[in-house]
Amino acid sequence: MGGGPGPMGVGVGATLVRHVAIYGVSTVLVQSVALVTAPVFTRHFGPARYGVLDVTGATVALALTVALAGMDGAVARAYVGASSEDERRTVVSTGLAAVVAGGTLLALAAVVLAEPVSGLLFGARAHGDLVMAAAVGVPVTAAAGYTRRLLRLQSRPGLFLVAAVILAFVGAAGAVVLAVPAGLGLPGVFLGIALGGAVGLAVGVVANRHLLGWRFSTRTLVEMAAVGLPLTLFAISTWAIRMLDRFILVRAVDLEDLGHYAAANRVSGLLLLAMLAFEGAWLPLLLRTAGTGDEQVAAARDRALSWFAAVMAVMGVGLAAFSPEILAVFAGDRFTAAAGVVPPLVLAMLFHATTPVTTSALIVARRTGGLAYGALGAVAVNVALCLLLVPRWGITGAAWATVAAFAVQAENARRRAARLGSLGAGERRAQARAGLALALAVPFLGLGYIDLARGPVEAAVKAAGVGGLAVLLVVTGVVSLGRGRR
Repeated sequence: MGGGPGPMGVGVGATLVRHVAIYGVSTVLVQSVALVTAPVFTRHFGPARYGVLDVTGATVALALTVALAGMDGAVARAYVGASSEDERRTVVSTGLAAVVAGGTLLALAAVVLAEPVSGLLFGARAHGDLVMAAAVGVPVTAAAGYTRRLLRLQSRPGLFLVAAVILAFVGAAGAVVLAVPAGLGLPGVFLGIALGGAVGLAVGVVANRHLLGWRFSTRTLVEMAAVGLPLTLFAISTWAIRMLDRFILVRAVDLEDLGHYAAANRVSGLLLLAMLAFEGAWLPLLLRTAGTGDEQVAAARDRALSWFAAVMAVMGVGLAAFSPEILAVFAGDRFTAAAGVVPPLVLAMLFHATTPVTTSALIVARRTGGLAYGALGAVAVNVALCLLLVPRWGITGAAWATVAAFAVQAENARRRAARLGSLGAGERRAQARAGLALALAVPFLGLGYIDLARGPVEAAVKAAGVGGLAVLLVVTGVVSLGRGRR
């Protein structure tokens, strides 16, 4: 089989590229409810009310993470390891029941305690109606996400894309119509998203009807919880690192600055979408091919990792360099003051981009427990630095606290994956190349601070810098434009 990658290796590489493309489009579509509608809401609500919207959205994101309870990763592991179709149905149905129950309990609690929750989030009880509107969509949106991930697990990317298109379109349209023309304001945003979740859930149930039924196994739930709960704590820690600073900022800066910070996070969050797209294809492929012993398959996976890191590096530098222009188009001139915090937020996302590979290796090995402890340490770093830096430097201090916390989280996950002792020489080289790609990007983030009156000279300098990084990634061997080598 000499002379380059054999058919299986080429097939795996092509499959990963195709799935990343499809799942990437799907992930962007689902997340685009916030991205596509942001230009409407930033202009309609202004920075202050957009800051309130962002804090509420951060809270909903936490509720969805808790409702999912790591079931997506746990079900993926149990599904692949199931010995029969009947066992797969039990796994899938048990996971869905847990997600629906968790989401419903959270929503009921938020509705009953709407005014106290508003006081906790905003320091005033005036937003109780907003809390209730946001709570309504939690169970259906969580369940819709779960059923959509089942399609990914079954390698049905076409249906996955259709479900994502329907959910994103209905959610975005509903949010805009109910918030602006219908005059419901901020609560209308979340009622529209809930409508999209309900339609997405209906599509997901129909598409997965052959796997769903009145099946529930306590033993299966306990086994999946052993894998899922540490992943939940890890996901909560990731949420905390990305979002907890909002709850400190809302008491330390005015709402207009909070709105600027929200817009900057939307820009850097484009990297998160790329990461989620890769992760969505990577984990199922890794579960199916791990331990096969086929060197061609492993080589294809390794090349994909190097290319992913290179794309993230170039994309991140581009976002940082052109952040003023992106913000002007994306959110309007009132938000361009946020450009100064985009480079550190991009750096934070580059650290975070290392985790899909390390955490997926731990899922395959069923060694997720240690992730939670290190992740909680990263949260502690984030909170401590926010309390120290935010009072003096505001949103800039919050951005650098996020960088430090994601660096701690990434290093913890890397160390735990390295201890598995199952990495081959090729995998170690691929991870080293990926790390080099992200390290090379760091000095280029300074392009975001070049200020030449946003004229053609500035644009040319920044474009040359982004192109220079791309060339450097090829010259240093991070990626190869020819046929890859193990």
